[in-house]
Amino acid sequence: MSDGFSTDRFMNKKQIKLAFLGNMNNFPFNNARKLKERGWNITFYTDVPKAFLLDRPESILKISELPDWVSELNIEHHRRKQFIKMLLPRLTYSRTIKLLNQHDVVFLNGEWIKLAPYIKSGKLVMGLFAGIDLESADYDKIDEYATASVKNKKTLVPKALYKILWRRLISAQIRGVRRVDTVNYYLPGVNPQGERVLEKQKKGQKYLRLPLRGVETSDFPYMAHADLNGKFIILNTTRFNFTVQRNDNKRNDLMIEGIAKFIKENNISKEQLECVFFAKGNLQEAKELCTARGLDPFISWQDQVPVADLKQFMARCHASFDQLGVQWIGAGGIYSMLVGRPVICNYRPELFDKFLKVKAPICQAVNADDVADWLTQLYLNRQKVHDIGIASRNFILEYMNIERDVDFYENVLKQVFHISE
Repeated sequence: MSDGFSTDRFMNKKQIKLAFLGNMNNFPFNNARKLKERGWNITFYTDVPKAFLLDRPESILKISELPDWVSELNIEHHRRKQFIKMLLPRLTYSRTIKLLNQHDVVFLNGEWIKLAPYIKSGKLVMGLFAGIDLESADYDKIDEYATASVKNKKTLVPKALYKILWRRLISAQIRGVRRVDTVNYYLPGVNPQGERVLEKQKKGQKYLRLPLRGVETSDFPYMAHADLNGKFIILNTTRFNFTVQRNDNKRNDLMIEGIAKFIKENNISKEQLECVFFAKGNLQEAKELCTARGLDPFISWQDQVPVADLKQFMARCHASFDQLGVQWIGAGGIYSMLVGRPVICNYRPELFDKFLKVKAPICQAVNADDVADWLTQLYLNRQKVHDIGIASRNFILEYMNIERDVDFYENVLKQVFHISE
């Protein structure tokens, strides 16, 4: 726990006020609504416009009006303006800080981690880290970010000045990381870069850590195949990105190469196969590779949709893809497993199987050959599609259920505020 945090108060759930700010990919909102369902006094602050659908509750709930416990901050979201405002967060976000300090517990995510130092002593601060919000708390990033700013902004601002500005922003993020009392981050070993930053910035501090991240399982019920033996349908919801950057690298190129190999080895026609790809990420590079490998006749490109609308695509598919690099399985893969579909990805079994002490029913793949082999197995044996799908759903329900996350936070809150039930 951070220095100075303690309480002698004996309270009940309704008396304790919890606030959430920051909502990368809606994973903070899912925690908020589960705590709300368990009777906690929650205020969830939305920080982005309605057009930013993936970071809005509407993407999950599919409602026209937000519930009364969700509050709009009406913060203008412009990347350059946000950059400038975060240089002086205590001044530019004074109203937001005041709102947060009206609560006993504050959950922060993304850039809002920078506000953690301004949460009064004696209040609990929970850090919900999605990735870059932790990795960026590192002075070693200054030159990289300054170089990118000069290149991307196309302004006359010299790199030396950008280095000064980035030092200030990174310093604020570091102070925020050091302030949080609990950390929700990936399993140790999944992201060495973020792990190194966490160890450095929290060195010598006492804090609690939740090393896994569950999903709201009720949003994606099991869906039986309407036509298990019909046209073989492949789904990819993962952002197309196969760059040299480790944490951006989904390795969809391996998926494309593997699908092409599968088609060639099994003499598949376009009447027998459909590849459903979502148009997000580096599309030019992805489409060029698909064309070069002869996949164009098989591909159905789809616009991005709210999370809730993914079910209709997952219900049709026989195999779903997640990342094939050295990242971690994402929401698309987990939701596909919940619906009851086999997922081909690099699950990082050397980490997750060891931690969970169980072998996951994942179609493990790290190269194009693995991809082609799994597709061939599933294509030729549709019963395997069904069986792996059922095992996949049961695995997520048991080991990646958000109820586990909420149990963790409830235990912390009950200990801190001396709640007994």
